[in-house]
Amino acid sequence: MTLEGAYWLKDLRLTLWEYQGADYDSIEQSLTSDIQPALARIEQKIDDISNYGAG
Repeated sequence: MTLEGAYWLKDLRLTLWEYQGADYDSIEQSLTSDIQPALARIEQKIDDISNYGAG
């Protein structure tokens, strides 16, 4: 690939980016590992409240 600017351009910069797609696996894995313990505690509290006085 060759890029030549017009003769009257004194300072020309070009940046090329290559899109490699989103990295969903690491984000999902991070969220799951962070949220899973909290969800287990919440579920246990709901169970405790639901069963309060039943027994």
